[in-house]
Formats: sequence, C-alpha cells, structure tokens
Amino acid sequence: MKLFWKLFLSVCTCMMLAFSACGTFLIHSGFKSAREKDIQNGYNNASVVCINLVQNVKRTINLVYRDTGYEKQKNEHPHQKNVVVRQAAQSVSVRNAGEEVQFALWTDEKTRIYSTNGLKGADVSICRDDLEAGQEGYKIVKRNGRYMLYTGTSFQVLDRVYYVETFSDITRDYENRDAQLRMFRMIMIIVMIVCLMLMAILNNMIVVPIRRLSKATKLVAGGRAGIRIRKRSKDEIGVLAEDFNRMSTSLNRTMKELEEKTKSQEMFTNNFAHELKTPLTSMIGYADLIRSNQLSEEKLITYANQIVVEGRRLEKMSMKLMDLIVLKKQDFLFYDMDITIFAEAVYETLLPVAGKYGVELTVNVQPAIVRLEPDLMKTVLINLFDNARKSMDGKGKISLFGVWVSDEYRIGIKDNGCGIDEENLSRLTEAFYMVDKSRSRANGGAGLGLAICNEIVKLHQAKLQIMSKKGIGTQVSVCFPKEVCRQVNSEKMEMEEEV
Repeated sequence: MKLFWKLFLSVCTCMMLAFSACGTFLIHSGFKSAREKDIQNGYNNASVVCINLVQNVKRTINLVYRDTGYEKQKNEHPHQKNVVVRQAAQSVSVRNAGEEVQFALWTDEKTRIYSTNGLKGADVSICRDDLEAGQEGYKIVKRNGRYMLYTGTSFQVLDRVYYVETFSDITRDYENRDAQLRMFRMIMIIVMIVCLMLMAILNNMIVVPIRRLSKATKLVAGGRAGIRIRKRSKDEIGVLAEDFNRMSTSLNRTMKELEEKTKSQEMFTNNFAHELKTPLTSMIGYADLIRSNQLSEEKLITYANQIVVEGRRLEKMSMKLMDLIVLKKQDFLFYDMDITIFAEAVYETLLPVAGKYGVELTVNVQPAIVRLEPDLMKTVLINLFDNARKSMDGKGKISLFGVWVSDEYRIGIKDNGCGIDEENLSRLTEAFYMVDKSRSRANGGAGLGLAICNEIVKLHQAKLQIMSKKGIGTQVSVCFPKEVCRQVNSEKMEMEEEV
C-alpha cells in the first residue's frame, strides 16, 4: 500500500472514530437529558394529581356525605372508599405547558377505578405491572410508531394505598435524536470529503517530496553523485532534503577524492615500476656485457662501476620508499624545542657536505619554541638542503633560516640555484615526480625526497610552502601554526618574503 493511502486511511479512521465517539456521546447525552426531564416532569404531574386527589376526597366527603354520613355508608358498603376516591378524581384537572395531564387511578389491588379519556382502553400500565406499595417508576412503550411515557407513584388516603399513573407522548425526544444522528452522518460524509481534499494537499506537500527524494536516492545509488534536490519548505521534509543535498555533495567530493587517490596510486605504481626498471635494466645490461664478452680491465671496471652506481641508486630509492611507508604507519613523540639550538645542530650536520661541494652555507634563525620531532624535522631540512645543492651548477649560496611571520613560525632552506617554473611547483610533493629527470637520475634522485618531507610536515600539523623563480632561486619553508609554536621573548620580527 502506498504512503498516500496509508496516511489517508489512518487519518480518516482516527477522525471517524473521534467524531463518532464525540458525536454519539453528545447526541445521546442530549437525548438522555431530555428524557430524564420528561420523566421528572411526569413524576411532578403525578404528585400534583395526588395532592389534588387528597384534597378532593376530603371535599367530596364533606359535600356528598354530609347528611347521610360517610362512616355509616362505609360500614354498609365496603367498597365505598373506592367510590369516594373515584368521585374525587372526576373533578381533578391538571394542566402542564397548556396541555391537560392524562392520568389513571389504581387501587392497591391493582384495579383501575378511574382514567381520563386519553388512557381509556390502554393495555399498558406501570402501576399494574411493576409498582409495589410506596414505590414510583416509569415505563416507555412504543405504540403505533409513537413513544409513550408512563409514570406512576403511590399515595395514601382513607387508610388505603392508591396509585396514580400519568401519561405523556415523548416521541419528539426520539425524533430529535434521530434527526441529530442523520445530521451527524451527513457531517461525517462532509468531513471525509474534506479529509480527502486535505490528504490531496498533504500528498503534494509530503508524499511528492518524498518520492523526489527516493528517486534522487536511487540515482545516487546508481552512481550519479552530486545530485541536489530543490528545497521547497523549512519543515522536516525540507531539512531532510537539505541533509540529502549535503550528503550528496559530500559523497560526490569523496568519490572525486577517491578517483584522484586512485589515479595518484596508479601513477605512483607506474612511476615506481619505471624508476625500478631503469636501474635494473642498466645493471642487467652491464652484467650481461661482462658475462658474455672478453673485456679489457678498463671496460670491466667501468661496467662494474656503473652497476655499483645504479645499485646504490636503487638502494636509496628503496630506503626512501620504505621511509614514506613507515611515516604513514608510526606514531611519534613530539617535544618543545628551542629552535636556535635545533638549527645549530642541523647546521653542524650540513656544513661538511656544503664544504665538500663548495656551497656557502649560512644560518639565520629567530628565537622560538616549536613542538616537533627532532629527527624527523632534521630529515626534512637535510632533504631540502640536498635538493637546493643539486639545483646549482657549481658553487652557490644556501641559507638555513627561521623567522616569525604573523603568528606562525617558518623554518626552511633558501638557495640561489636555477629555480623552478610555476607549472611544476604544484606537483613537487608527488612521489617520483622530478622537474629534470636526467639531472635527478644523474645525482641519484628518484623524486621521493619532497614527498617524504611533505608527509613529515603533515605529522607536525604544519604545511610545506614552496616559492621559486626561474633563474633566481627557490625557498622552501615549513610553516608551523600558532598552536605548536610560541615566542621566546616579546620581540617579533617580520620577514620580507623575497626570492
């Protein structure tokens, strides 16, 4: 069953039950109240009749039996009491709401001795059938399509118990109830029609957006990430649509990232295979020449040296690749280091290498306390120095610097080498990427140094900044955020970032 019909049937059922219960309760409450009023009115009429009867009995004894004597006739005629009461009843006339009250008079032996015209020949009697001495009650009888109310009560006169029975037509109460029930049924039909119209509106407001959402979900499941749903309201459906749009956007972004990572992984694998194949091919070629030819001692040494060079290059590449893998799987301890002491230690390590290649190495570091892992950060600076040295054709200048820039601290290497063009800057941290492949391979490089540096910098919650101009030089900075660095003193200097 569709959601629309579930909602429609649920709402209609609930409303019908609620309306039926409330309507039926109100109608029957009104009917019961009207009937109880009629019953009480019948009791009141019977009481008035009884009072009038008692008064008329006394009056009849005084008028009719004044000369003959009631006591004498009572003794001679045992039923004289009934005669007196009947005579008294003939003169009783009670009106209620402009209508004469119809009544009957019964003895304690359940014998009717008098009745008004309206009750003559009646075969129904509450007094005869149901009442005992001292009781009162009522009976409702349907006769000829009319509802008749019989009320009865007892009274005592002339040392005997008599019963008075009143009669009234209460058909109007039942007719009113039936009319109200018919009206209620019509109202229920109208309510159902209104409910159907409201459900049609609700269907457009709730079900249709849900169908759109379901359709969009199926499209996303089919691979069409990035689909958005138009938000038409601010209710829960609108919030759901907004959440779906955020999910779709996030999923699309994640899929693109996965695609990029997949491409990067494929590129990494291809580059690794290529970089591995090149030295291996060279080593196998030279080894095959040594094995299959009679070579002079000079050529033998030359070929052997080439095998050693390529083997060492392969070894370096394997070790750096291992470092790259290890960096992603290990946890490291970080310390608050005085950067001047740390920089001095790095300078002492680099100085012999700089002297060997005829490079002028200087150090200029502003005081700071930086949270870092000393060995890893030393590896970064050594790699940056090595790249700077390889970019120079002969002697050059390399500077190890540390400087405050606003609230962040930067430490890095600056050189006056050949520089790098802009189109290559964004790819320098990719594994196996080399700007000048022939120069890199000649220097034993494999394009892994900056990739390793970038991973180490990420571990420090920092970022790697590379600025370079072709023919002028390159500056590579490790930028530490304010969360992991602080000043040693209040003095803060600004560095002019010129290359």
